[in-house]
Amino acid sequence: MKRINLLFSFLIIASFLMHCSSKKTQDITDVIDVVRLSNGQKDTVFVSDLFYAPKYDLKFFKNDHIAVKYSPGSKYIVFTPDDSFVGLTVIKFKYNSQWFHIPVSVKKRIPYTFKYRPRKKVESVRVIGSFNTWNRKSIPMEDPDGDGTFEKIFWLDAGRYEYRFYINGKDEIIDPKNKSKIMNSFGEYNSQLIIKENKITPRLVNRGYQKKESTIQISYYIDSENAGPITNDNVICLKNNVLVPTQSIRVNKNVIQVTLGRSFLEPNTTIRTAVTGENFATPFEQVIIKNGDIAGSDPKSFSWHDAIVYSIVVDRFFDGDTSNTQKVNHPQLKDKANYYGGDLQGVMQKLDEGYFTDLGINVLWLSPLNQTPLDAYQEYPEPHRFYSGYHGYWPIDPTKLDTRFGTMELLQELVEKAHQKNIKVILDYVSNHVHEEHPFFKEHRSWFGTLDLPDGRKNLRLWDEYRLTTWFEPYLPSFDYLGSETALKTMTDNAVWWLKESNADGFRQDAVKHVPSRFWRTLTRKINSQIEQPENRKIFQIGESFGSYALTKSYVNNGQLDAQFNFNLYNTALYAFLNPEAGFDVLDGEMSKTFENYGMFHLMGNLMDSHDKIRFLALADGDIPPGSNPAEIAWNDPPKVDSLSSYKLAQVYMTYLMTIPGIPFVYYGDEFGMTGSIDPDNRRPMRFGADLTKAEQQMKKKIKSIINLRRDNTALRYGDFKTIYVDKDIYAYVRSDMHQKVLVVLSKSRDEKIVGLNFSKLLNVKSVIPLFGVKRYSLIHNVLDVTVAPLSSMVFLLH
Repeated sequence: MKRINLLFSFLIIASFLMHCSSKKTQDITDVIDVVRLSNGQKDTVFVSDLFYAPKYDLKFFKNDHIAVKYSPGSKYIVFTPDDSFVGLTVIKFKYNSQWFHIPVSVKKRIPYTFKYRPRKKVESVRVIGSFNTWNRKSIPMEDPDGDGTFEKIFWLDAGRYEYRFYINGKDEIIDPKNKSKIMNSFGEYNSQLIIKENKITPRLVNRGYQKKESTIQISYYIDSENAGPITNDNVICLKNNVLVPTQSIRVNKNVIQVTLGRSFLEPNTTIRTAVTGENFATPFEQVIIKNGDIAGSDPKSFSWHDAIVYSIVVDRFFDGDTSNTQKVNHPQLKDKANYYGGDLQGVMQKLDEGYFTDLGINVLWLSPLNQTPLDAYQEYPEPHRFYSGYHGYWPIDPTKLDTRFGTMELLQELVEKAHQKNIKVILDYVSNHVHEEHPFFKEHRSWFGTLDLPDGRKNLRLWDEYRLTTWFEPYLPSFDYLGSETALKTMTDNAVWWLKESNADGFRQDAVKHVPSRFWRTLTRKINSQIEQPENRKIFQIGESFGSYALTKSYVNNGQLDAQFNFNLYNTALYAFLNPEAGFDVLDGEMSKTFENYGMFHLMGNLMDSHDKIRFLALADGDIPPGSNPAEIAWNDPPKVDSLSSYKLAQVYMTYLMTIPGIPFVYYGDEFGMTGSIDPDNRRPMRFGADLTKAEQQMKKKIKSIINLRRDNTALRYGDFKTIYVDKDIYAYVRSDMHQKVLVVLSKSRDEKIVGLNFSKLLNVKSVIPLFGVKRYSLIHNVLDVTVAPLSSMVFLLH
């Protein structure tokens, strides 16, 4: 028997080693993401969005559940899943004489009927919302039976949605029959819809790994009670983009083992494993192997899963060189909208002092650095206030840094010093528009769109109606990349120039949804061929888009951007944390929706505050009451923190931010609880040291500990996510990778709570180690009873 087992093990290893021996001729360096489809619904994917290649000479093979049609000329792939198929499969294709596989997930959507009964006769009614990108030109609702009620069916995923009714092409109202509403970014209300799915999906649970001289073996448990009996044929395991042969997979009851030959692994290898069966499919589990070891083993190694980003509005951060401070002199420009003097020298001084390292930060995001105008300009909407370009988003030169910030030489020095401290630097790039003083607009008017619409309106701030052409202001002309090849080439070349010249590590891309995918594909292809491939370094790009999951996700792929900010999850988190009547179950549902769109191991940006949003402390403290005007509050009654409980709630939110999948972004001042209403009040001057109150100093100390939790625990950066308990006030979940399991418990309750957390048999918790915020607890027979203090968070290491 012993001899048979040895022979079997040899055959497993030999088979996989032979299978991997072709890796030297494989040219696909991207890990192809899961293609997510709905049953019976055709979808089209641009091939370069799947992976980078010099040429796309591909041959696809028949799949039993999905019809595939590839057009080499257009480079589009059309996927058509069967009406009856729901689950996981892989689509096999041939490229460069090698076989590869595309993982595909097919899900079933839920029908929901919107209804509206007007009090008086109307010409048209449309539903606009986060599920259809607020499309005011969508197909109108209908009243087929003439009973006066307009109806329209949408097929939606489980999750939270905001919507309105659009009447007669001009008036927007909330749903009068829906009492659930939520304030949007403009201080107005949207109706809110929450769709729940009562479905138990089997999950894989990380069991650990064994590293031997020639192999790595990774193991999982599966909840076989929900899944039924499984065999090797039910397991889908991908090594980067190639199926691991079934000979390398062993299934013993509910234990799955995958054996990998270490010498035949690429320096960066991603292993994705899932189980599919009759009417079910587990989410993919992911293990990243770097240089033969499981990611996280080497604390000096960095991937973007390790990123903890600090966002800086340069002008408002620190004035390190007073000689370049130059305010705009204009009689109607108020100080809040003028320059304050912050510069690159100031950022570098804080870098030298160790401010960012001490906080636990390893990535800096700098606001735009291009030269901006020396004058003030009037905002188009009432009350027509004047602003300067202190924020950097009004570029008037393609390559010159704003003289108030510094020089390219200074930026290069800052980046170099940051790298010496193991800190990355990403730049904010503005591709959608320039200021009217920019030579591109003065000399090449044909590169830009028109401000006047055929119907006589100005194409101003029509964010969704004219998404790709709208102007932000009359003095900020928007590029026409679909109409001008020269503009496309010039601006993508310019973006690459900034990366090469500064040696920065990536971009935060501004206003992504207002720029066509053609731009992002062109830019990313140039970055890949001119920087990533020849220099063997990763350039990270994260975008900013406000819109539906479908719109946001359309830009996130290997051919365009690595990530975008997850404003859908952010909006739901604010609602769950700040609304006393809201429960954490809504946030948990939105978390699941995020995973449905991006997977559990995504790099989407998570945030508490940003330069475009009301700060969390102002909302928590009740300084922006319902129905108020946040802009007027910003100018005339700026918030201040009155309640210590607001700091405590912010600390709970920051624990959430640092312990969920994705990349956490700390907006300057978050670390001590800076407050503020909308722009420009959310961009107050940064404060340090003795300028902080006692409460702010205590807040900063706590936030530092919370950030270090993420830095010190690999499961919080590379792990999966499993909800353990959720109710109105308590949210408990486990993050697990091959190294460890970490439990997080959040409470927004104003009262002490005692909660029993019942772990599944598969987690098999024998002991717990308190890591943060733990008061009282007891573990008996896989049930952890915890006493949770008011407005607090707790973190445990599970064994």
